[in-house]
Amino acid sequence: MSVRVGLTASERNGGGLSRREFVRLGVGAAAAAGLMPGCVRRGAGPRVGPAGAARLVNCNVVDVRSGSVKRGATVCIAGGRIVTVGSDAPPPVAGEEVIDAGGRHVIPGLIDAHCHVTSSCTFRIRPTEAGRHYRQLINQLRACVRTGVTTVRDTGGFPRMLARFVDEISRGTLAGPRIVRCNSIVNVYGGHPDVPPAEMNRFAEIALLFTGKMSLWFETDSELADGLNGNVEGAAFVKLTVDDESIFCGKGRIPAYEDRHLKMIFDFAEHRGLPVVCHCMTKRGFERMAAYPVRSFEHIVSDEPITAAQAAAIAQRGTAVVPTMTICEAYMLDGWRGGFKKGPDNDFVRERLAAKRAYLAAVPEWQCDPEIHKANMAALRAYKTIGCAAAARNHKFLPKPRLFHAAATTGVDNLRTLRDAGVTIGVGMDAGTPFNYFGALHREIDILARLGMTATEVLRAATFDNARILGVADRLGAVEPGKLADLCLLDGNPLQDLSALRRPAMVFEEGRRVHPSS
Repeated sequence: MSVRVGLTASERNGGGLSRREFVRLGVGAAAAAGLMPGCVRRGAGPRVGPAGAARLVNCNVVDVRSGSVKRGATVCIAGGRIVTVGSDAPPPVAGEEVIDAGGRHVIPGLIDAHCHVTSSCTFRIRPTEAGRHYRQLINQLRACVRTGVTTVRDTGGFPRMLARFVDEISRGTLAGPRIVRCNSIVNVYGGHPDVPPAEMNRFAEIALLFTGKMSLWFETDSELADGLNGNVEGAAFVKLTVDDESIFCGKGRIPAYEDRHLKMIFDFAEHRGLPVVCHCMTKRGFERMAAYPVRSFEHIVSDEPITAAQAAAIAQRGTAVVPTMTICEAYMLDGWRGGFKKGPDNDFVRERLAAKRAYLAAVPEWQCDPEIHKANMAALRAYKTIGCAAAARNHKFLPKPRLFHAAATTGVDNLRTLRDAGVTIGVGMDAGTPFNYFGALHREIDILARLGMTATEVLRAATFDNARILGVADRLGAVEPGKLADLCLLDGNPLQDLSALRRPAMVFEEGRRVHPSS
C-alpha cells in the first residue's frame, strides 16, 4: 500500500485533537501508533517555591567544560533560570525555598541527542495492546527525568503525538524531558526506515491520518517540496537518511536521494534556518554528505574505515557525530542461522555481548513494560527459526547482525579516528528502538568511556557538547548564570565515577523539581 506524503501542518501537528477523537480512532488504529488513552498519572511534580524561586546550598557544582568543581557553592534560581553560582549569593527573596544539597555534586541536566519518543521500543504492535503501548510511551518520558535526562532530541517521530507531548510537558501536566524535534524524517519513498507502516500493523494507515507519518517517503519533487513545508511547524532541524543499504534482514539496496533532492532540501533548510542531520552508517553515504553543511552524522560508519584526512575535514567544517554505540551492543548476536555463524571476536565484542546479556536479563519495569520486553526477546528466535535471509519475506523486520558487529569493530576504529581529529562526539542511544530503552543512557556513557573517552569528556559530551549539537547551548548544557535551571543532584562525583549519573537524588527542569515528584 502506498504511503501518502505531503501532509499539511495541521495534519502533522495535532492542534485540537481531543481525547474523544483518540477513542474514536479505534483500538486497532490506536495500537498502530500507541495512542490508546488510559488512566495514567501524568503529573510532573510541584514547582519549587510559590514564585519558582529556590536556593540550593552546600553544593559541589561541576563545571562540565573544564572538569573542575566549585565546592561549597550556592545556586540561586529564579524564573526558571540560574541567577548566580558560587559563594557570594545575593540575599534571600520572599517565597524562596532553600534546599540543602548536603554536599552533593550538581551538574546540568543530561541530554540524549538521538531518540524516538513516540516509538514504544518494539518490533511489532498487536492491535489488542494499544493501552500497553500508550503507557509505555508515557513511562518512557518519566524514565528520562528519573535518570536526569531533561532534554532529548527526537530524530524522527509521529508529529501530532510529539506536539501533544511537547505541549503537556511544557505546561507541567506530563512528566518528561524537553523535546527538540524534527517531526517526520525527510526520506525518499522506500528509504530508511524501509518498513511500510501496514507491515507493522494493519490499522497503521488509518492511525497515521491522526498521528502524522514518521517518514515523508516522497516520490516526486513536488511531494518533497510539499512535505518540507508541511513538516516545519515546531521543527528544530531536518533529518535525512542517506544510506542505500537496508539495515533489515533479507533486504538489500534501498533508494537514496538524487542530487536535485539534496539541493532542494539544503536550500529549504538554509532558508528556514534549520540545521540538517543525517542517519549514516555507510562510507558511501558519509563521503557523499561530507560535501554538505551537515550539523551531525547519526550512528557510526561501519562498513569501511574513515581516513584521518576525512575526519579532519568534517572536524574543520564543525560537523559532529552522535555514534549511538548502544545499538551495536543491542543488535550483535553470538550467532544465527544464515550469514556468518560467528561474529568478530575481540575483547570489546565479548565484553559488550556479556553486558547486553546482563542488561536484558534484568530490565527494570520502569524502563520497559515486561510484556513488551518479553515480546522483543521472543522476536529474536526468528534469527534461528527463520534465518536472516528469509526474515523480510516472513514479515519479520530484524536488524542485520552483520552491520552491528561491524559497528563494534570497524565502527569503533572510526569513532577513535574521529575523536582524535577533534570531531565533537555526542551522546545518544537511539532509545525507542527495540532493546534500547529510555532511562538507560548510562549504557551509551559506559561504552564511550570504555572506548577511551575520559570521564570529563563523556560528561561534557552528554551535556555541553550535546547542547551545541542541538543548537541550545545558549540556554542549556552548563550550570552557569543565565542558563535554564535544568539540574541534577548526584550522590557521587561523576568526574571520578560515571556511575554516579545513574541515580540522581534530585532533578530540576527550569527550576521545577521533576524527580522525585513529591
